Amino acid sequence: EETGQSVKKYVDGRKMERAKYLLLNTDALVMEIAENLGYAEVQNFYHVFKGFTNCTPTEFRATYSKKQEFDV
Repeated sequence: EETGQSVKKYVDGRKMERAKYLLLNTDALVMEIAENLGYAEVQNFYHVFKGFTNCTPTEFRATYSKKQEFDV
């Protein structure tokens, strides 16, 4: 109630924040991250991630890890 979101949307949002962290700070495979976050199907993880970020996990990692290299 405090967030104004459904429980599912809130939980998915928290998972996606964790996914973004793991994508940028570990070498874990996308399927390992999906599994770690409780997604039985990697396709479902991709779908939810793209809904929150407008890009796939692979695109996110490629785009933002390169930006960090140049931000130093």
